[in-house]
Amino acid sequence: RVKSNTSESPDSSNPPLQFNTNGIVDNTPPVISGVSAVPTRDTVTVRWTTNEASDTEFIFWYFVGPSRFQRSHFTSPLVTAHLMQEYNLVPNTQYNYVVKSRDTSLNTAQFPPNPQPAAQFRTLP
Repeated sequence: RVKSNTSESPDSSNPPLQFNTNGIVDNTPPVISGVSAVPTRDTVTVRWTTNEASDTEFIFWYFVGPSRFQRSHFTSPLVTAHLMQEYNLVPNTQYNYVVKSRDTSLNTAQFPPNPQPAAQFRTLP
């Protein structure tokens, strides 16, 4: 239990603030499952689910010679069914990607989890 007052004496217009906590701290990241990437010639649709409401982030990249080209997409609404669609991709190109979700306690999950290599998809020719 915590009780707080302003430096002035509390009165009826400024009563002491009180609140109770249950002592539970959330240190558990969301569990990501059912990840799928469905590419077309120049788009990809990525879906996954989480066991608790969390935000949605999709990071993907490809290489041309030694150069890496990366893009990411983030949405903040807290959901359990996640959907990302990306457009203007390069046809017949292999992409690497990871998906991330973060809950209200800022616990972050990633698929594939570190240190595993990124997942991949190839756009159609």
